[in-house]
Amino acid sequence: MQSVPCGACQDTGECWPIRHLKAREMIVDVDYPTRGTYQDGRLPDQIVGFTRRGQPSALLGEHTDVLLEALCGVEPR
Repeated sequence: MQSVPCGACQDTGECWPIRHLKAREMIVDVDYPTRGTYQDGRLPDQIVGFTRRGQPSALLGEHTDVLLEALCGVEPR
C-alpha cells in the first residue's frame, strides 16, 4: 500500500490565531479605504528585497485612466 501525502485544509479564520504566522509577519494589518483595517495574509515565500507591508489592492477603476492612456492612447477625461 502506498501512502498519500496530506495535510490540514484551513480557512483564514483558522489560520489567523496561529502565533508563529504572526511572529513571521505572515499576517499583516491592511488599511483599505472603503473597508477599513483588516488582517490579510502574505505570501509564504517572502522574496528578499521585496516588501509588501499592508498594501491594499487597487480600488475598482483606480488605474483605468492611466491604463487606457498607456495601452490604448485614449486621453483621460
